Amino acid sequence: MEDFFSIKQDGVNKRSTEINPKSFHKKYYTCLNFDKIREMRKILLILLLIGLGWVVVRFGLGGSEDSWICEKGEWIKHGVPRSSKPERKCEN
Repeated sequence: MEDFFSIKQDGVNKRSTEINPKSFHKKYYTCLNFDKIREMRKILLILLLIGLGWVVVRFGLGGSEDSWICEKGEWIKHGVPRSSKPERKCEN
């Protein structure tokens, strides 16, 4: 069996630095498992979508982390709010 670096010239196998695509295809291309590659791509896509969903829920729907919260009739600083303490009365 000839390897993928060999080229037949005048009926004699000669080594070359060029790749013989027919031998390369037979020896290496056929041992690649494309079903496994497709399965891995599906798994990575699912993980990416889960991560993206978590980011949207956490930061998009989670609300502001830096705000003033009304608790027991007092304004409590939550995080580092940009605005000053609200002037209106805290009713809770």
